[in-house]
Amino acid sequence: MPPRNTIVGIGETLFDVVGSRSALGGAPLNFCVMVNQLLEPKGFTTAVVSSVGADDHGTIARRHLDDAAINTTHLQTHPTLATGVARVYESTEADTECGFEILSNVAWDDLHWTPALHDFTNQVGCVVYGTLAQRSQRSRTTINRFLSKCPQAIRLFDVNLRMPHYDDESIRSGCRAATILKLNTLELSIVTASANIAQRPDPIETCVDLLNHFSLNAVVLTASDKGTTLITADQAYAGDVPQITIGSSVGAGDACTAGIVAGLTLELGPLKIVDLANQLGGLVASNNAPNLAIPRELIKAYIPCE
Repeated sequence: MPPRNTIVGIGETLFDVVGSRSALGGAPLNFCVMVNQLLEPKGFTTAVVSSVGADDHGTIARRHLDDAAINTTHLQTHPTLATGVARVYESTEADTECGFEILSNVAWDDLHWTPALHDFTNQVGCVVYGTLAQRSQRSRTTINRFLSKCPQAIRLFDVNLRMPHYDDESIRSGCRAATILKLNTLELSIVTASANIAQRPDPIETCVDLLNHFSLNAVVLTASDKGTTLITADQAYAGDVPQITIGSSVGAGDACTAGIVAGLTLELGPLKIVDLANQLGGLVASNNAPNLAIPRELIKAYIPCE
């Protein structure tokens, strides 16, 4: 049995278009670029499972991932569909998310299950997934099959709701497959409604209800400038929140996810995990860049070199 030392982001690969600027993005890819900087020095590999088109954007995506030392063995190239594009409409309001117009019928909507992907699941120690790439039946089937083949892995469901690209079943099945659920305060009411769970006045108590309902190990609740809370069956852990000026929230949640996964993988302890997630989310939000180099001093503060 090979060691399960591969961290996977599975789902969409796309280019975020903000005004006249275009940048490679997509939640699984953003997560992979950030988490790899934290875990590669500890002997872990990070891989993207997705699909791009046989076009210029697809070539750029592969080059970017290669430069970031991300494994692209299972980044498929679709022969006819284009690489994904999302138009982003920014908001600098603390409690208001960016708007997205995400083009449909693109390469990651047709992610195929393969024998090689089946064999690859034996190496997976953690997989992060969301709802967006499950908007098509083909990709939804592939993602769910992948998750079912990783019963020993951390399976973090970052719901990442984007209207109109989700439904109740994708939310419920994502929760059922997960060991960790991550969502923000705006998504909490939607997720509870999909599971027919009454929302309590205290969001932490609502998260505990979700945890119990889906037999989760933990729920991660994010609240923009109020930071991240890690909720287990026994306790809720809230860390220090950096004081920043928000440039753009695009990718901040994915950086937060990277901190959570790195912390869980290295068993840093709940308070340190939450602090790392907050620092990374703040770093991205204040620099207006979803994929950026993490300062070495920040990494060393949480993950000391041996």
